[in-house]
Amino acid sequence: MIVQLQTLIADALTLAQSLGIEFTWLWFYIQLGIIAATVAYATVTLLRRRWSPAALLANRPLPVQLIAEAVNLNLGWIIFTVLAAAAHAIMLAATWPGAATCSAWPSTCRSPGS
Repeated sequence: MIVQLQTLIADALTLAQSLGIEFTWLWFYIQLGIIAATVAYATVTLLRRRWSPAALLANRPLPVQLIAEAVNLNLGWIIFTVLAAAAHAIMLAATWPGAATCSAWPSTCRSPGS
């Protein structure tokens, strides 16, 4: 029983280390960006099929119509930016203690103890 528990713990540690390697691999972040872009594109396509700002805002003042049209035209970038910012915040929160900490720019990275 104890040997099986030790084997299970060793397997769990190996899995955790391999997941840690996956998160530090560059392709993981590229794939995350591609997924975020795909989700943003799909969301914008769905919203544009079901929502027409011109019809909803026909009786509103011109500045409100222009702002709604600008938001509608840039909705894909807005959604992608929100998803990328959320992914960045999650990755920073999931950083292991003692790992290098970085802000938005790689030049601000510092190693532990520096």
